[in-house]
Amino acid sequence: MRASVAWTLLGIGLFGVSSAGAVLLTMDDVPPIHKAAWRLQATTLLLMPFAIVERKRTQKEEHRFSGREVPLFVSGTFLAAHFGLWIASLDMTSLTHSLLFVTSHPFLILFGMFLLRHPVGSKAIAGVVAGGIGAILTTRDLSSTGGATLTGDLVALAGAAAIVGYLAIGRSLRQDMSLFAYALPVTGIAALQLTLAALFLEPSASAGLFGWLGPGHILAVAYLAFGPGLLGHTAINGAMRHIQPLIISVALTFEPIIGSIVGWMMGVSEIPGRWTVAGGLLMITGAILVIIDLEQSKSVDEPS
Repeated sequence: MRASVAWTLLGIGLFGVSSAGAVLLTMDDVPPIHKAAWRLQATTLLLMPFAIVERKRTQKEEHRFSGREVPLFVSGTFLAAHFGLWIASLDMTSLTHSLLFVTSHPFLILFGMFLLRHPVGSKAIAGVVAGGIGAILTTRDLSSTGGATLTGDLVALAGAAAIVGYLAIGRSLRQDMSLFAYALPVTGIAALQLTLAALFLEPSASAGLFGWLGPGHILAVAYLAFGPGLLGHTAINGAMRHIQPLIISVALTFEPIIGSIVGWMMGVSEIPGRWTVAGGLLMITGAILVIIDLEQSKSVDEPS
C-alpha cells in the first residue's frame, strides 16, 4: 500500500468517527438510549457477514467463545455504557463539549496508571496539567439555557471512562481472537443491553425499539453503522499497518475539532465560545502529550 493510500484511509476513518455526533443530533425526535440501541443494532447486522467470511478463513481457535464468555459480556457492557452515556450527553451539553470530554480517556488511563503505581513520565504530567486547566476553562462557557452544561460534560466523561474498560478488555481478548470474532459478540451484547435499557428507561418513547427500520431514520442509522461504525474503524485499522500508531492516536485527538465543524456545517451545532475553544485546544494538547508519553513508555517496555 502506498503512503498516500494509507493517509487517505486515515482521513476517511477520522472523518467517519468524527461525524457521528452531528448525525445523531439530526435525530432530535428520538430519545438517547433508543438512538444508542439503534446504532449498535444496525452495526451488529452489518458485522454478521464479515464474521461469517472471516470464520471460514481463520483458525477455529480464534473463534472459540468457551472460557471467554465473562470478559466478552463485560466488554459489551462497557461498550453499551459508553454509547448510552455519550449519546445521552449530546442532549445535555453542546456537541463540542460532549466530544471534548468523551475523548478525554487518555487522561483517565493515566489516572489508572497512577493508582496502580505505574511510573508516569514528565510529558504525561504536563499533559494532565494542561488538560485540567483546559477543562476548567471550558466551564466558563457553561450555560443553563440549552448550551453546554456541567451535567452533560460529566456524563460525557463517564462515557470516556466506560471506553477505557472496553479498550482494556479488548486488548487482552484480541490477542487470541480475530477481529470480527471479537467485534460481533461484543457489539451484539451491547446492542441487546441498550435495547433492554430503552425498553425500561424510555418506555413512553414512540420511536420504537426497532424504529430505525422505518423510512424516517433508516438512512441516518445506516450511515452511523457503516460510516463511523464499520468504515471508520476499518479504515483506521488499515492505516495502522503503514502509519505509526502514535501518529494515528494523535490524529484521533482532533475528533472534537472535526466533529464540531461537521456539526456546524450540518446546522445542528453552534460555533463554540472562546473559552471552549481555548480550553479545548489545551485539552487536546494535553491528550497529545499523554499519548506521546504512553507510546514512548510502551516502546521502552517492549523487547527489541
